[in-house]
Amino acid sequence: MQIDVSVEVGFEGVNNDQAPRSGDVQATLFANGVTVDTTTTVSGNLMNFSYVVPMTDEEITFTLDILPLFGGDNATTIDLSRTFRADSLSPMIIDSNIEKYDHKSPVPNQVITIDIYDRPVLPTDIVAMIWQEWKDDDDEDGSPDADEFWEKSFNYPSTLDAVQGTYSLILDDSGAEEGDLVAAYVIGSDAAGNILEQGGSNLEGDQLFTYQLKVDGAPVIDAGNNAEWIGGQNVWLHPRLGYELTIPFMEPNGISDIKQINFQLASNSNYDKLEIVWNGTSQQCSVVTTNLDLDSCDVLSTSGPLTQFSPDLELRIGFTLSWNLPDEGDLRHTPSIEIIDRALNSDYLEMQNMRWKYSADVYVKPDDMTLEIQSGAYSSDGAWVSPGSPLTISGKVRYSTTDVLVEDDFYVEISLSSMTVTTTTS
Repeated sequence: MQIDVSVEVGFEGVNNDQAPRSGDVQATLFANGVTVDTTTTVSGNLMNFSYVVPMTDEEITFTLDILPLFGGDNATTIDLSRTFRADSLSPMIIDSNIEKYDHKSPVPNQVITIDIYDRPVLPTDIVAMIWQEWKDDDDEDGSPDADEFWEKSFNYPSTLDAVQGTYSLILDDSGAEEGDLVAAYVIGSDAAGNILEQGGSNLEGDQLFTYQLKVDGAPVIDAGNNAEWIGGQNVWLHPRLGYELTIPFMEPNGISDIKQINFQLASNSNYDKLEIVWNGTSQQCSVVTTNLDLDSCDVLSTSGPLTQFSPDLELRIGFTLSWNLPDEGDLRHTPSIEIIDRALNSDYLEMQNMRWKYSADVYVKPDDMTLEIQSGAYSSDGAWVSPGSPLTISGKVRYSTTDVLVEDDFYVEISLSSMTVTTTTS
């Protein structure tokens, strides 16, 4: 932060409009005894300095020295020292009792608090800019515009000398209808003019918080068990093939209220439950296994565009299994899902309609085998060819339980009489 220091100079016993010319007098500014700058330039009747305040909250004493350069004495009678306390730190909001996206029950005395950090003293020039949908949505588009916010003051902390303090205000939400929104951002500065940080703005989606007026409700996984495999039922799953599934559910307070989703593709496995975790803070998925590669993982809306408060949702996951997944024989793996909200309400479901078995067994199907010769004659069980004649044998590698084609490359060994040839699939 830069500050400007101006010194008014003149002649003893002469009107203040009269001042020395540039070059006739020298002024030197010191900060805590260290020279800041020296100048001989007079602008009107002012000699000016600039000073960059260091990142500190300690006291700084400025001292000025005046020296006539062409005769005369320094007739100054006032004290040329001034002591200030530096404040180069911007105030910052570090906490709020409302999440960025939240929900509240409508009440006439909705208490909102924020915690601000600053040194050396806490700011008092702090206000909230409020938007309440049922009163302020002039264009009825369901979202706040920059000119629809109005100002409301905070109650300040009882002491401003602490490095952290709680600011509070009360809103009346009692006139809202269920589902209405309230949005707010906070602006202001401290006594030194440092602008408040982390307070949000009037830009779309950049408010400090937005909350929906709706009672808290627990997540509910579709009781009709409408979870399904995309593309049809899969009784068998194989390695390195892409699969996708969707699980519909309802969260009354929207995606923003979901703390975590735990999905297990094989909840009854004795070796690897193939768990995928969706995190509500990052709204991203992570995999808790090396036997499954995640191709996609999203929480989507089942009714219109997704917003932070959309209640009708689905978890949609795309994945491939590894060749290293242990084969558990005839075990039919049962997928399960658990959804937990921020209040730790939860719902759990095992999806019996989506049970599956795993097989990595492959074979070359006889019906896929072809034999091509350039000379000789085909017979009922093969062909007759003369020694040295070229021939081509081709086939397809399939999973043995479903006849689905294998997409990975394989080494294939072909034995013909006493000759063995190894090749690869393509």
